[in-house]
Amino acid sequence: MQILSKSVITVHGPQSENSMNFSNRLTIPHRANGQMDIKLKHIYIIEVARTDDSPDSLLRAHVKKMCTYNSLLHALRRTFLQYVAKQQNYVIGIQGSINEQQWRQHLTELGMNSHQQDKTIQKCIAASITGTHAIASSSEQQGNDG
Repeated sequence: MQILSKSVITVHGPQSENSMNFSNRLTIPHRANGQMDIKLKHIYIIEVARTDDSPDSLLRAHVKKMCTYNSLLHALRRTFLQYVAKQQNYVIGIQGSINEQQWRQHLTELGMNSHQQDKTIQKCIAASITGTHAIASSSEQQGNDG
């Protein structure tokens, strides 16, 4: 857990286990990341996914993440009745494609201005493309070694 300010807490999923027990009622077999804003009474489940760049693949990855964390989202809503619980999925294609409108809406909800959003989106796109090139280079090198 990381406290970003007196009112914002960032929670990262368990590092050594593949599940977490939530309020002794629900076991989630995945590692969710999230942010809780105590002042605004908001809880965000934050998920990132990489996929193919086609619009269909981006949508499928988003839907898959929504289905994966649906029970956690409902458990948070039942447990923290005074809070608004939401899930934010940041899906990015291997060549940097994103649903920019969705990303900007999510980043606005997290309190980022347009300049901060621009920098965040640019960094994510660059990281996705760099990662794709690193994997391709590694694959090519392994092919040449064998």
